[in-house]
Amino acid sequence: MRLIRSMARNYGYDARHVGIMGFSAGGHLAGIIETTYNKQYYTPIDGADNHSARPEFVVLLYPVMTMLPPYDHTHSEKVLLGRDATPAQQKALSVEKLVTPSTPPTFLAQAEDDPISNIANSKMMYQALQDNHIPADIHLFPTGGHGWGMGAPGTPEQQWPQLFLTWLQKTFAGQVNKSQTNP
Repeated sequence: MRLIRSMARNYGYDARHVGIMGFSAGGHLAGIIETTYNKQYYTPIDGADNHSARPEFVVLLYPVMTMLPPYDHTHSEKVLLGRDATPAQQKALSVEKLVTPSTPPTFLAQAEDDPISNIANSKMMYQALQDNHIPADIHLFPTGGHGWGMGAPGTPEQQWPQLFLTWLQKTFAGQVNKSQTNP
């Protein structure tokens, strides 16, 4: 996030309006970034490290959020924690347990028949966001499975990009116009 912010102007973007999107295991990574952005994971190297690592908004699609039972059977959990993780280790990487009042606004979408990431992942994350008064939106599609990307033509999950844009405009109404007039 810091590197992207440091280079945003080079590509015509406003560094103040950088978000992150993650799908499946990438949703877990995006969730960790959104909830632990102020944690120092490495020794600062250059000026890019002076930028904020907090995303302005987060998009989580069929994400793996929790590492806790009974949902601790994903490949993500095994890769990150191994087979003998302690409850404390599982909790430390369960994104829904890391949400605070400073967590960025978040958009979630998932299919209820997802065989990889149980729908409870999105529901628990949404509830944690609500409990902390974070602007959030959740869209649960009846079918779609896992890994639908942009959504196949004619399927309900194909709606998510438009649903996201509508949420983004509503959530940040007025801010985009300000940034365009104050580069």
